[in-house]
Amino acid sequence: MGIEALCPKPSTSKSSPAHKKYPCLLRNVGVTEVDQVWCTDITYIPMPRGHGYLVAIMDWHSRAVLAWEVRMDGKGRWMDNVLIERLWRSVKYEKLRLWSYETVGEASQLVSDWMEFYNHRRSHTALGG
Repeated sequence: MGIEALCPKPSTSKSSPAHKKYPCLLRNVGVTEVDQVWCTDITYIPMPRGHGYLVAIMDWHSRAVLAWEVRMDGKGRWMDNVLIERLWRSVKYEKLRLWSYETVGEASQLVSDWMEFYNHRRSHTALGG
């Protein structure tokens, strides 16, 4: 029947043995201030004819999304960017997978609405609500 759960599927990210692995620069660093550390990532948005891409820059301490963009056009280890990966999960499962959209413009408007909610009205349990 084509019924699927809206939960993460097994990871398909496989690192290539030929790629150099860099150390995590934040190991043993206490992030205690806004603008001390930012993270960024790109994810794809499936669409009826191909896909678009969503990129965001996030403050590690406040969890605020500082900038984002839906645009057209290497996989890494998810733990290297866990906060932004969690953002992708939230935007996809709370907004993008629940709505229908045909164009990048429509997807961009849905993301805009959700980012406004995320930055200004959503509680962040890691920050005491």
